[in-house]
Amino acid sequence: MHRSTLFLTLETFSQTGGIQKVCRALARAMEELPDTLTMYSLCDADSDLMDKYVSKDHFKGFRGRKLLFFFWAIAAGIKHKTTVLAHINLLPVACVLKFCFPSRRIVMLAHGIEVWRALTKHQRRFLNKHAEIWAVSEFTRKQLIRVNDIDPEKIIVLPNCLDPFFSVPTIRVKPASLVSRYHITVGQPILMTLCRLSAFEQKKGYDLVINCIPLLLKQQPTLKYMIVGPYDDFEKQRLDQLVYKLNLGKHVFIVGFVPEDELIEHFLLADVFIMPSQKEGFGLVLLEAAACGCKVIAGNRDGSGDALLGGKLGCLVDPESSDQILEALQAALRDTPIGDSSEVQRLALSSFGFSVYKNNVRTLLT
Repeated sequence: MHRSTLFLTLETFSQTGGIQKVCRALARAMEELPDTLTMYSLCDADSDLMDKYVSKDHFKGFRGRKLLFFFWAIAAGIKHKTTVLAHINLLPVACVLKFCFPSRRIVMLAHGIEVWRALTKHQRRFLNKHAEIWAVSEFTRKQLIRVNDIDPEKIIVLPNCLDPFFSVPTIRVKPASLVSRYHITVGQPILMTLCRLSAFEQKKGYDLVINCIPLLLKQQPTLKYMIVGPYDDFEKQRLDQLVYKLNLGKHVFIVGFVPEDELIEHFLLADVFIMPSQKEGFGLVLLEAAACGCKVIAGNRDGSGDALLGGKLGCLVDPESSDQILEALQAALRDTPIGDSSEVQRLALSSFGFSVYKNNVRTLLT
């Protein structure tokens, strides 16, 4: 018997990022449903597979071989009731499949900026006539309707979730290994941002946070701001120049990439997690930080509000207002260290835990 759902992705295991995490969680959710999942990845290799998410018997990677991926995807789509696309760039597969087999069900995930921009006339027509859209946030749903005139009836919001293997800490203690690695002293307040630093994505808000540091140092003279995540050379140079200009070399540190298995420890190290971004389709990292007990500050002009439940899991500010960012940071730091964060953690789990997500996926697929 053929499995009922074909899941097509660009890359899921060979890279790390928000979309990759979403695809892993969705793959795991479908894997746990009976007779559901076959998964093909365009850019991953078979050896990239993390088999705790998907059985190797249900996964095939194509290592960037586009034509081979395309033909295998069409052949597999014929045999499956439903084809789920992880990204709009996979829409050509669905177009061919739907043309040849009109009864096949097509679902497309909508994450963020890839569908906030104006889509082509052909893409809009296909989505309105032939596809279901699972948007990761209400904000992305509204952008699809506003910018691309997508029929609201075609869009269902399927909020992202914490990774099925995300271990929510029950006690907030700064990890000794990181305290030693980063030369942190007892009681030293730590701000943190975790994101990709790219010259092409300068809407994460970390430069505005850096500009707030001189004023924060008047009340918190030992404050340290850590920016964690991979960076390109141009963006690193731009931030280094800003740090030098403001004489913040002892207070602002660009850490660079850290492995996924160290992320929870880094969240525990931070007193306040701040990312006043304008480009988050959902803001999964904000949810992860809140689930680890961090105080969280985020922007109110993108999907961050969905991840923080409209402000119940953190503070939302105008990401272009230095005054609001400064005031939110001052308020958060006045109460450092964090007290009992268990209620926020419980709310994060009850709203965005994997079991909730899996039940939502099961409902949508039946």
